[in-house]
Amino acid sequence: MRPRVLCFGSVNIDDIYALPGIVQSGQTIASTGFKVLAGGKGANQSVALAKAGGVDVVHGGKVGPDGTWVLDLMRQHGVDTSLVVVDAGQATGRAIIQVSSSTHDNAIVLHAGANHQIHTRDVDSALAQFGVCDLVLLQNEINTDATVHLMQQCSAKGMLVCLNPAPCPSNLAQQLPLPLVDILILNASECASLSQQLHIETPRSQPADSPDYEALCSSIMSVLPRLCILVVTLGQDGVVAATRHTAEGTEGCHTVRLPVQRAVAVQDTTGAGDTFVGFFCSTLAERVHSAMAGSGANSLNHAASLDGPGDSDAARLAAMRRLIRPDLVAEALAVGMLAAGLCCEADGAMPAIPSRSQVEQARSH
Repeated sequence: MRPRVLCFGSVNIDDIYALPGIVQSGQTIASTGFKVLAGGKGANQSVALAKAGGVDVVHGGKVGPDGTWVLDLMRQHGVDTSLVVVDAGQATGRAIIQVSSSTHDNAIVLHAGANHQIHTRDVDSALAQFGVCDLVLLQNEINTDATVHLMQQCSAKGMLVCLNPAPCPSNLAQQLPLPLVDILILNASECASLSQQLHIETPRSQPADSPDYEALCSSIMSVLPRLCILVVTLGQDGVVAATRHTAEGTEGCHTVRLPVQRAVAVQDTTGAGDTFVGFFCSTLAERVHSAMAGSGANSLNHAASLDGPGDSDAARLAAMRRLIRPDLVAEALAVGMLAAGLCCEADGAMPAIPSRSQVEQARSH
């Protein structure tokens, strides 16, 4: 069996405007192009997971009748959308995206729509199909109470909880139960915001415009002791990650910084972050699953039995967490960066997500 991933998150319809530059306050600009595409961080990450291959991807969320074509598209990419609720009384979430033709940057305005109408019964119905050691991937584009319930229930079921908190408000640490997170994926601004929220002080000798991300990662890991992986994406400066790993009975925090591996002809950065998250999580889940198969243990139950008597589900999860080694994380980071770079070389978010074969071809060069 392949690893299973539940990506529970937003599904949007993206209205994309091409502009000479991002609109400023009080300014009116004529667009040079317009198109409508499928989007939403949750949907994009589900498609990235599926296109990365190696895992079975199920999406959870809610749309209105106007968004069923997005679900059709997701299914074409290999995502199981059977757990997405179609609510006749709601409109699908919308994103108004400006893309600058001069800088290729983007600015996004979100209307939550059905994404903010998810109830605990929707969550419980979806989670009934998942259990210990399955991975759940969450963002921050659905209603907060649903995200909190997801985190609590997934943690209680012994699932690996991966959070990519975008958007990241200034009170995220108060809104969400971060101590329940196993894998946390941030960008540079989200890392800075969360560090402040967790009261992590930056050394006075450290330049404000050049943070020591390795030190920040270690500090965040110490504040959130359940975290086994913390990733900070830095755009053209690559990625920094910390992995909590036990070797020879001693637990430690291993940090790594990886540079961008290939030159990128940037066309549109809209879907790059979601592409990274999807390919990173898929690759990591696939590699950990393979490590389990090659460890000499026939199942997670056997690995868990090494811990002795106790809660078998908790022991199985602990056994899997021990297999998340720094070398596997580094490989997943490299794949995620390559995929994100390829995504930047095409227009749009979901349409620009590369295939597994495209990423493998890029790795071979």
